[in-house]
Amino acid sequence: MADNSSVPPIWCDVGKNFNATYLVVSLGHTARRKFANSGDLKKKVKICPQHLEINSHVVSVDTMDKIHGDNVSVHFPVSFSVIPRSVSGLSTCGKNEIQMRLGFEHQTCHESQEGFTKRILKEELRELRKGCHSVCCRMCGASILSPEIQFDRVLELPSENWLKLAQDWCCHGTSHLTSAAGVLEPGEKDCFVGEYYIKVHPSTMEPRRLQFAPGNEDQVIECCRCKTTLGCIRADSVVMDLSDVESSIYLYKHTVSLRFSNLFRTYCMETFLSSCLTSKSQGTANFRFLIQESKQNGGIQTHACLWLFNADAAMITNIEPGTLYGCYSKTGLFSVRNTARYLQVVKILYKLKPPLGTDWEHEVDSWRNNPTVQLLTFPKETCLHLILLLMKSTTAVAPTMREINGFKVGYLKTLNN
Repeated sequence: MADNSSVPPIWCDVGKNFNATYLVVSLGHTARRKFANSGDLKKKVKICPQHLEINSHVVSVDTMDKIHGDNVSVHFPVSFSVIPRSVSGLSTCGKNEIQMRLGFEHQTCHESQEGFTKRILKEELRELRKGCHSVCCRMCGASILSPEIQFDRVLELPSENWLKLAQDWCCHGTSHLTSAAGVLEPGEKDCFVGEYYIKVHPSTMEPRRLQFAPGNEDQVIECCRCKTTLGCIRADSVVMDLSDVESSIYLYKHTVSLRFSNLFRTYCMETFLSSCLTSKSQGTANFRFLIQESKQNGGIQTHACLWLFNADAAMITNIEPGTLYGCYSKTGLFSVRNTARYLQVVKILYKLKPPLGTDWEHEVDSWRNNPTVQLLTFPKETCLHLILLLMKSTTAVAPTMREINGFKVGYLKTLNN
């Protein structure tokens, strides 16, 4: 098998609704091979249903003889195969990339994000209705709820924007909808389950295990032991003690766990952010967000402008996962493998705050004044984590496809991977 340093990176933007994919093969990294100086490097790409074959050789400038090169293969995921005869739009971008459109077939069907979310919710509801539970901080293991609590009611919550969506469809008054919203407030020993959080009554919390960070809209709840953000409360006034809390408490699934159970173990910061964006966009006319941080002095700092381009996208790549800078080897080349992965993702166009310049503030103001833009306030750590995830994901996109109309192209992985 060929050394992984000679395997070219590939990217596939999968159009699931059209059974078509946009394939990009990068060949520029082979130009630094040690024998490339003795002649012209020639490369040939052969497309097969289950894999790509890349054959390279050097033609000597003096004798026009072929010098031995590399023959490498990049395999598609097991459940994915392309149709070679469907190639269209074949083009090159400089000397480094080959781009084309291809039809594809699924040997096994990948579950949609919506279907997967509904199935996971049913499993969570079933597990929470069984016996007693001890809910704790995932980071340090400190108990958050009353020990060995047994919920009387465990119910599924509607989507985030259900009230606004219902009001838009009603033509004979909406006062009854506002009163119905109060039914979604949990009572004592109730647990209401959303897509990325659970909603509980303040009386079930352990008062000495929590602390509150002030904010403009949602106040952050932190673990007293490890300072991890556990969730939030939505209060009209600043809350400093659990006894002052009158509204429900939201606990994020990726920050809590159940002792002696694997429930919520599949959630992480990336899936929390992708679920949050997808949930917030349901029922809205646009999919744009301002990501901002609430300062302790009452100010607001905007970190990013996001445009949710596709909430149920998929991509195929053979780039090794890793840290933000882990996609490159010591020589500056991509670190890749011979088998590509199929990823279900949320595709995002984003702009980040530049270190200098005043145009950023003007753009933020125009977004903020647009009624179709939603404001999302997170703690500073969450905002920075989101930025790092987006920057990392951009390195896994073909270089010629990393920017669209001034926006960077990135993605967040979803639960069904």
